[in-house]
Amino acid sequence: MYVHEIYKRLSQRHTVTVMTGSWPGASAGAVIEGVRYVHAGPPLNRIASRLCYSFRAALVTMSNRYDLVVDSISPFCPTFAGALTRRPCIADIGLDPFDAARKYRAIQSLILKCLSQNLRRHHNFIVLSPSLGTSIRKKVSEDALIRIIPPGVDTHLFEVKPCEHPFLLFLGRLDINHKGLDCLVKAYSLLRKERPGIRLVVAGTGPDEAKLRRMIADENIGDFVYFAGWVTGGRKTDLLRKCLAVCMPSRREGWPLVASEAAACSKPVVGFDVTGLRDAVRNGETGLLVRQEDIQALSQAMRRIVDDDSLRFTLGHKARKWALNFTWEKTAQAYETFYKEVLASES
Repeated sequence: MYVHEIYKRLSQRHTVTVMTGSWPGASAGAVIEGVRYVHAGPPLNRIASRLCYSFRAALVTMSNRYDLVVDSISPFCPTFAGALTRRPCIADIGLDPFDAARKYRAIQSLILKCLSQNLRRHHNFIVLSPSLGTSIRKKVSEDALIRIIPPGVDTHLFEVKPCEHPFLLFLGRLDINHKGLDCLVKAYSLLRKERPGIRLVVAGTGPDEAKLRRMIADENIGDFVYFAGWVTGGRKTDLLRKCLAVCMPSRREGWPLVASEAAACSKPVVGFDVTGLRDAVRNGETGLLVRQEDIQALSQAMRRIVDDDSLRFTLGHKARKWALNFTWEKTAQAYETFYKEVLASES
């Protein structure tokens, strides 16, 4: 969604091709709102998709057919675009790839080495948040140009009339390590003992859904947790509009779109004080952030939000004002401006 919101706007003035991996059931590609999407490789499993993407993207990069190459940096499917193209190239980083690589301990050293080599080939960077920019700055050349461009938020969310139902909401991919869902389950279990009337709604799908359900069953809170599945459009907006707050105990983020969407709907965010999230959520003003991995503190923050109507209203009101600073139009314009700067400097 992040990519599409930017490039559907840029496609009004430029020819845009987005290359992605493939997956079972994927088409060969399509043109959507002016953006040409190409799915690289056969629609097989996750590992095959990533390998095929890396190989195909490298070939396309070497063809030098495009005026500008934007490499969306991933530690798991590198393209080495900065080394392979003679055209101007920009590394677009939405999540700290070094943090993400630590998820795979068995091959962590190999991934980190390849990642470091890849980033050293780049001079121009776009990152989502100031704290992510600070982290990346330590790992690239001293003269690298890093531009911070936060994502936008759908303007229709500002028209939502918030109300309150007795539930907390998690909205996102069901990835336990990345999204800290193990911490959420434990923190909610503590909250549940003190505030039995508050439920937890989990919206989204992902690779760890079965494992998450087992965790919830082990905590004996299965009757109080509702899995909403994949939600979008009006269904997603309705959940954001009705919840008391959005829970985001992520271990790492770039600038999470969900935090901006919650803010636009006048809902505070409760989560960990980590890179990216501390930029999207202003602690004590638009939400509550606590020390990472501190289950007790997370549960207490959730309880504060539930118990204190005045605090909840104040945080939500300020959150909506904060979200008004971010639109997709501004984001797309900032991308285009930076692209033109890079093209002009390297022409």
